[in-house]
Amino acid sequence: MKLFSFARTARYVNAIVFCVSILVICGYVFNVQDLMSISPRLTAMNPATAICLLLCSIWVEIYSRHFSTLTSSIVLYAIAAIIIFSGIEKLFEYAGVSHLYYDRWFFMNVLRQRQQFNAVAPNAAILFSIAGLVMFNAKNTHPVARLVNDLLRLTGFIIAYFGILGYIYSLKPAYAVGAYVPMALNTAICFAAFFFTCFLCLPRGRFYRVISSPYLGGRITRRGVPVLLTIPVVFGYLKQLGEDRGLFDAANGIALYTVLIVLVMFILLYVYANSLNKKDLAEKESQILIAESEEKYRTLFQTMKEGVWYLNKSGDIVFCNSTLCKITGFAEIELTGLNVNELLIGEENNEPFVEKLYALPAGKQDGYETQVKHKNGNPIWASVASRVLYDAKGGVIASFSTISDITERKKQAEDLEAFTASAAHDLNSPLARIEMIMDLLINNDTGGFTFDDLMLIKAASNTATEMRSLLRGLLQFSKLGSAQITRTAVDINKQVQSILEVNQHLNPKAKIIISNMPVAHADEHALRHVLANLLTNALKYSSRREEPVVEVGFIDDNDRQVFFVKDNGEGFDMQKAAKLFSPFQRFHSNFEGNGLGLTIAKRIIEKHGGRIWAESEKGKGAAFYFTLS
Repeated sequence: MKLFSFARTARYVNAIVFCVSILVICGYVFNVQDLMSISPRLTAMNPATAICLLLCSIWVEIYSRHFSTLTSSIVLYAIAAIIIFSGIEKLFEYAGVSHLYYDRWFFMNVLRQRQQFNAVAPNAAILFSIAGLVMFNAKNTHPVARLVNDLLRLTGFIIAYFGILGYIYSLKPAYAVGAYVPMALNTAICFAAFFFTCFLCLPRGRFYRVISSPYLGGRITRRGVPVLLTIPVVFGYLKQLGEDRGLFDAANGIALYTVLIVLVMFILLYVYANSLNKKDLAEKESQILIAESEEKYRTLFQTMKEGVWYLNKSGDIVFCNSTLCKITGFAEIELTGLNVNELLIGEENNEPFVEKLYALPAGKQDGYETQVKHKNGNPIWASVASRVLYDAKGGVIASFSTISDITERKKQAEDLEAFTASAAHDLNSPLARIEMIMDLLINNDTGGFTFDDLMLIKAASNTATEMRSLLRGLLQFSKLGSAQITRTAVDINKQVQSILEVNQHLNPKAKIIISNMPVAHADEHALRHVLANLLTNALKYSSRREEPVVEVGFIDDNDRQVFFVKDNGEGFDMQKAAKLFSPFQRFHSNFEGNGLGLTIAKRIIEKHGGRIWAESEKGKGAAFYFTLS
């Protein structure tokens, strides 16, 4: 049963107490005997009892509304105090200690008309005392206090329930104390309903938590209790009725009663056993499916080409696959329980590693390169991709990472970088000399060269200059493979302003529109290179427009920041967009460039875990977008 069902049922049951007490009060107001008791032959409820039960019903309604104001708390405690006082004071009257007789304060003229003066019964006074204590103790969260409240509610319900049984079986000792006025049947029903309501809406102690739990034991108990409270009573009443009418004698009545109870218990056992069997079968089938699923995932996990480790919140390896064992040289038993910091090389990778890892937002993946230790002591370059796992409440459960051995690739990249740097240096010197020689020929010309000769010399000088620019681009492109990204907070607005100040001469008449952009978490130098490339391209390719416009800004797309640079320049055909970021691809030969700028920008964005793309229409400008992970 869900919590809202408890509250709804409590409201319905409390309505019984409210309605019965109101009817009794109306019976005394209008002197209608039928409203004072269930039957004219039975004891009528005292008006003071009806008023106190009405207060109990009001108390339950206020309490169940969960008002937290001081006024509501005062009202709750005041009602509880009145109920305790009414019960204890009446018990003192029966003991001869008090002579207040508050049960004669209301409708005394109507009470005198009845053959028997229906005062508040002793057992009703006891129930009022118990009810008041339950109400007064309702907000006490101490375990002992809750246990006491459990026992009080149970005791009150049993007394009221036995009073009802007494009327059903005509057993006066069950609803009357000695020769004193007996408790009315409607009073017993109201008390049983009140204590049942308290069980539903008040904080549950250890006893009632078992009954109200959503687990199998709680569900079985909730289904069984109504049967246990009603079926034996019904069969007992039928047995007594049959004996009174001479249908069978007492011995046969007991035998029939026993057979019926056993039959009902057998039916209940069968129903619950069948329910348990179905649940057990479903659980076994579920376990088989889970085991098969686990086996599939374990096989997939173990056969992955990448190494895998699963870390708890402290950074300890909970489990790993065989590929990671091959990469590091450690056995699985050696890696399990090992803190990941003990595998990482370099102080900068140790303690901050777990903190950085668990700072990742949900759904984000962090990719980076680091060095880990091999069992033989040699360092291994590894590419690590990590993701943090969260529970439904947003709490960190663990992290999951894949590890690839890139040591050989690193060596090849270092060799290629060394070769590229050497080649660029070796080629740069002769090209510089060629540029110098061409400049000397042009500057020292005494008229020996024709106009065509000078044009050829200038063309050769420009070619040498372009070759040197291309070599610088190639050298920068080759270094991106091994370059490490160091993320810091980058003020993009400041970077854009700085780049435009340096490059405004490319398009002095351009109208620049800059939106206020958020701070980005990126490598400052690398991000500046991307922005510089996109901005200079926008200025360059819009320079031939009569009213050139360059716009820089960002879009907040479902918690993902998308930055953009737009222009109204030459644009390009979107059918060629797939080649736009490839090396040496140029769509406009009448503008300067070496075809490596966008390729380098793409590599930088990818190393940040983001992506870059373009949208354009030929002759109507271009828009470049990029994201940063």
